[in-house]
Amino acid sequence: MNNTRRDFVAEVTFTRDNDCLPVLENLRSLLSDQISERDTLRLMAVPMLYSVWERCFSLWTSICLKIIRDNHIRAADCPPQLRAYWLRKAGFFKSFIDTIRDVVELEREDSVFNQTSGLSKKITKGGFHLSAKVLRELDTWHQQPFSAKLDVKELVLTYSNVNDAVVAVNAEALGLVNMDAYSKLDLSRLGGLVGLRNGIGHGAMLNPPGEKELEELLAYTESLVQQYADVILEWVNAHAASDPDDGSSVGIAYSS
Repeated sequence: MNNTRRDFVAEVTFTRDNDCLPVLENLRSLLSDQISERDTLRLMAVPMLYSVWERCFSLWTSICLKIIRDNHIRAADCPPQLRAYWLRKAGFFKSFIDTIRDVVELEREDSVFNQTSGLSKKITKGGFHLSAKVLRELDTWHQQPFSAKLDVKELVLTYSNVNDAVVAVNAEALGLVNMDAYSKLDLSRLGGLVGLRNGIGHGAMLNPPGEKELEELLAYTESLVQQYADVILEWVNAHAASDPDDGSSVGIAYSS
């Protein structure tokens, strides 16, 4: 049985109120109470701030994908920008991309003689036939529901770093940008947080941020988590299946 709107709302609010925000509050208390090794603590705090943000982003964005999967009987019924989340992970499509990449690379490295002598093989096993094969498999894929075996968390676009550009890419595809709450989402300091975390995580810097800077980053992360939760909750209420006993209905509409 698919989850209902109430279930998804409860999942978002639990993660926000019982998981992520308490970590930030505990971190604030620790930084305030600790007398010694404050520099080291501030240094360690930055990756924690980013970790809380990425957890919220990944979990809540994946909830949108779960709802989209539940709302569509066939992949073909879903708009292209949403289909792409699942298509990227489809075995036949990944194999096609890898093979095309290999073919292009081999053709680039071939001498003129080899290009001529291997012409017969390229005609029978080259890009044209690969394209025809993937189109046949794509037709079949379109008529089936999205795979329930795939963990939707693995479908979320993160590109290893969830900065403002990554948020925007997912928000455009999912339609989060159409939510009123999205206009209040402040991404102005996210790039700075990601950059600072990467510098510490990859050893490019071991100088901690100052007390004022860290407090500002902590407050910003706290606000960002709350704002992104508001965006997701608005989207869930607009797209998730209604609860049997609440008497309401949901209009499932996605931009194409």
